[in-house]
Amino acid sequence: MKPETIYTLIRQGKLKTETADFCMRIPKEDFERWYRSQSRYRTAADRERDREIEAQTISIPEMAKLLGIPRKNVYGILDCKKYRDCFVIERVADRPRITKKSFKAWLKSQSTYQLQKPKKETHEEPPLKLQCPKNGKYYSFQEIQAFYGISRPTLDSWVLKEGIPTMKLGRVKRIQKDAFDEVLKSKRKVEEDV
Repeated sequence: MKPETIYTLIRQGKLKTETADFCMRIPKEDFERWYRSQSRYRTAADRERDREIEAQTISIPEMAKLLGIPRKNVYGILDCKKYRDCFVIERVADRPRITKKSFKAWLKSQSTYQLQKPKKETHEEPPLKLQCPKNGKYYSFQEIQAFYGISRPTLDSWVLKEGIPTMKLGRVKRIQKDAFDEVLKSKRKVEEDV
């Protein structure tokens, strides 16, 4: 669960809290009572128990991907009177899952929808050429995003995790070129200009 979800449950009064040593805590009895009253969130033990059911079923997004159609169309198929009785639906973590056996039987019983061939995924990134920024010692965040196609959240994460030195020039934050280039080389195959 995300912390935001827990705080929402607290605000809704579904989880009671107590303060101990200036920290908000949830009594175990209240947590267990709440956990038994719902079926969406699962502990590791519950996920392990449901793993067998998940192996024999597919989710709505998985069905949409297999057929190459939007998810809303899958809901339309499941709700259609013509096909409604074809599907056996199991619920795992309060979400519907279609048994693989009933999905295969439905596929054979109709000719409108067919399995899509999976697209070949390429995981290897092409080599990058380092480009010289306007300023010889620093890149701006915008230059890095434009030159290397790195998103701002990824860039912020690298600055924090890798300790890349930054400096603020006016209103523009800049990243030390040499330090960034070393991090980039370690993260991707880089082809340097000679």
